[in-house]
Amino acid sequence: MTELPQVDFYILNNNRPPEMLTCQLAHKANEQGLKVQILARDEAMARAIDERLWTFNDISFIPHALVDSSDSDSVPVLISWTQPAPSHSDVLMNLRRECPADPERFSRIIEIVETDEESRQYGRERFRNYRNRGYDPGTHTIDQAHDRFRARR
Repeated sequence: MTELPQVDFYILNNNRPPEMLTCQLAHKANEQGLKVQILARDEAMARAIDERLWTFNDISFIPHALVDSSDSDSVPVLISWTQPAPSHSDVLMNLRRECPADPERFSRIIEIVETDEESRQYGRERFRNYRNRGYDPGTHTIDQAHDRFRARR
């Protein structure tokens, strides 16, 4: 039996845009030498994340590309809005409303849940979906006052 990937839900409890948390987590994974796939809700969000990755950190750069660019196979962070590309399978950051079709091909899945009730409902559905498939997802709440992560397992 194939080992299931680690699944973690990051729940935003502040007005911070999800693109900022996505950039922070992509930066951390990139520092660890991991290939990251960011699966945005739509093309507009993918382009917003692309723009934010260029500017979010003054002292470092995260090599990245949109899935439809010619650089998509050569960069450590790939941004998509359709389906995950086969070239990046270490970490998937999912900002979509549904679970990825083939989660087993990733070693880690990060589910980002926004503050509005509709996003939270979709997040709860994804959480149940993972549980029903035998995963043991963790949760991390972004503290409103200090943007700290609080983890629960």
